[in-house]
Amino acid sequence: MSTRPSKCDDPAGTEPGGTYAVGYGRPPKHTRFKPGQSGNYRGRPKGSRNLQPELCRVLTGPVTVSEGGKRRRVPALKALYQVLLQRALKGDFRAAQFVFKTAEELGLLAQAETDACSDCGVISDEYLERLSDNALREIVEISKQIENEAKQSKRDN
Repeated sequence: MSTRPSKCDDPAGTEPGGTYAVGYGRPPKHTRFKPGQSGNYRGRPKGSRNLQPELCRVLTGPVTVSEGGKRRRVPALKALYQVLLQRALKGDFRAAQFVFKTAEELGLLAQAETDACSDCGVISDEYLERLSDNALREIVEISKQIENEAKQSKRDN
């Protein structure tokens, strides 16, 4: 450890003879922060933002979407998932993989399987609220097709 003469009249931390031990964790007294002075005065300016809050603000911010001729404002993340779902329904394999992966991570697939088995084909209101209008139309069309096929099989027998 080197020693320097103290520029401070404070005897605390001084060694005999008025010298102050300078070393690791003990900077020279004259370079320490003065009372009332903040730490990193040239650091990040006030008001500048981190990337995470900015990204959160952008993804949760409202965007205008038109569905069935009507315009409504929804969070950007929801709009992105609706676009992905539409692409998956049109046959985009990568979009379908992403939709299934996300549903599996959220636990929706396991829950849907158990609920579907217990309800015997009845869809709860919670599922209907989460589905988009196009998905609901597709479900209605599929159920009508299944009913028609069942009626034809009864006529044939």
